[in-house]
Amino acid sequence: GFLAGTGVLIALLLTLHVLPALLVLCERVGLLHFERDQPMKSIARGRLVGAKGLLAGCVAVTVFALFLAPGIRFEYRFSLLEPIYDDWVSVNSKVASAYSDFNRRNPAYIVVDDPDEVTEVAEILRARMEADTTLHVVDSDTFQTTIREVETLQDRFPLEPEKQNAKLTHIAYIRDTLLADPVLVGSEGLERVRRAAQTRAPIEVEDVPELLSKRFISKTGELGGYITILPAVGLSDGRKSMAFAEDVGSIETSDGKVYHAGSSSIVAADVLRLMRRESPYMVLATLVIVMLLMWVNFGRLRWALLAMLPLVVGVIWMILFMQVFGMRLNFYNLFVIPAIIGIGNDAGAHLVHRYREEGRGAIWRTLRSTGEHVTMGALTTMVGFGGLLLSFHPGLRTVGALAVAGIGATLLAALLFLPALIQLQEDRGVLGSQS
Repeated sequence: GFLAGTGVLIALLLTLHVLPALLVLCERVGLLHFERDQPMKSIARGRLVGAKGLLAGCVAVTVFALFLAPGIRFEYRFSLLEPIYDDWVSVNSKVASAYSDFNRRNPAYIVVDDPDEVTEVAEILRARMEADTTLHVVDSDTFQTTIREVETLQDRFPLEPEKQNAKLTHIAYIRDTLLADPVLVGSEGLERVRRAAQTRAPIEVEDVPELLSKRFISKTGELGGYITILPAVGLSDGRKSMAFAEDVGSIETSDGKVYHAGSSSIVAADVLRLMRRESPYMVLATLVIVMLLMWVNFGRLRWALLAMLPLVVGVIWMILFMQVFGMRLNFYNLFVIPAIIGIGNDAGAHLVHRYREEGRGAIWRTLRSTGEHVTMGALTTMVGFGGLLLSFHPGLRTVGALAVAGIGATLLAALLFLPALIQLQEDRGVLGSQS
């Protein structure tokens, strides 16, 4: 938003101050020949033929688009918005053949201040996992809890004496009872079990082999101070990410201390929730600001509303394009909607301004002059956004597709709906007096 807004302001300043100087310079050196470039003189004034039928068709399309509007969906599946790299697919297929436990991907982590708090936090998470009976349905996937497993270093190497004694008792049972069975045939694996079962005293956390402890060591070298939470669902779907974030996002201990889980999936879930909450206000604020600017510019609410109509109708037609071509909103292209509102309002504003200057019976002349200019401006903008359609990134392609559809729809509304409406208002004597 900041970059786009700054760029537009700079372009406006250059247009108002540098372009006039360039035009004067071109006049003086003889590069401009006005006697050969005055097409407006040959355009006669007259009414727009077939305005009633054209307006009826535009209204029918608008009503049909509104009927389809509830079918617009948000694309939560992140995997469909990510680029596919052939080299990565090739390597990943080899990895998958050797390591197939993909349920351990995308874990979340909770870092505690004191390793002694790990057990309590882990127990709270496990209690949530057992108590979650809410049935979640995402497309064809049905699930209850989003937590598959909670891992801590203390699970394997407990710090409390009673838990240490319980584990030592279990090891003693393996050593003195199971391994003492004379039926067992000696093997290398069995000997490894016998060596491991010789443990008779608690193991200190510092003595844990690095192979097991490295995943539980913090940046500062502290051992055993955090919890790993494995999801029970695939987090490539934003709805599942939000459900997972809801289950593990915040943990409050018995002494009132609050811990927050962190992972890239939880961040993505927060972004989605933020967008869902703020997007309606973002679009509404843009519309209100544009409306106020039009009101100030035209001086009368009637003309401001007339200039805004192509924008409103065009956005509705954009919904029709989205349904026809199977487009969905996502967290990439959602941010282009304010740009569509700002850019899509240009055509209506320019056409209404020119019509007010020309007066009654000038709608056809307005279309032939200003209509060509706004068409060229919209087409160049569409070409700019259309470059994203060639992007390797699917998410960026959706930005280009929605921008082209939105700007194109608002342009069509300005060239078809607005002139037909003005002509009918002229015929009824409502419009037509010069400004």
